[in-house]
Amino acid sequence: MRYAPGHPLVLKASYVPEHRFVLFEEIGPGRHPCNGCGEVVEWKPGGRTGKGVLIVDHVDRNPMNNAPDNLVPSCTRCNVMNADRVVTDPENFRVVKGGTRLRGEQRNCEYCGGEFVTWSKNPGAGKGRFCSRSCACRKPRAAAGAGPGLA
Repeated sequence: MRYAPGHPLVLKASYVPEHRFVLFEEIGPGRHPCNGCGEVVEWKPGGRTGKGVLIVDHVDRNPMNNAPDNLVPSCTRCNVMNADRVVTDPENFRVVKGGTRLRGEQRNCEYCGGEFVTWSKNPGAGKGRFCSRSCACRKPRAAAGAGPGLA
């Protein structure tokens, strides 16, 4: 929420939801086409929904990402229908608690050679090397006493 007394979209106690404030500043007041279907929608104060009411839609489905390029005007129908949509993004990523976006990295399993995606921000020893726990348990182990210079 953003404290904005006198703002056209203000709720009780002079606050406006951050995503509504940011998109309003970006596209301005008035009527705008829905990003999904093109229906003309317009701003209404408060959190009302209904026919013709502009709803702010987060493109990446992350409600914590209120960057102007992530917010688009939407009608109620498109916003509800798109709630379960899969984002088509050429980059593999996932959003974790707090809104942090982790980039997925395509790797090959060291045991079976199968491809998998790892999300580890800082892969430590053994992390991000195997596609599953079973492959990690089957990993080849060094022979006892064998090592560099012990032949």
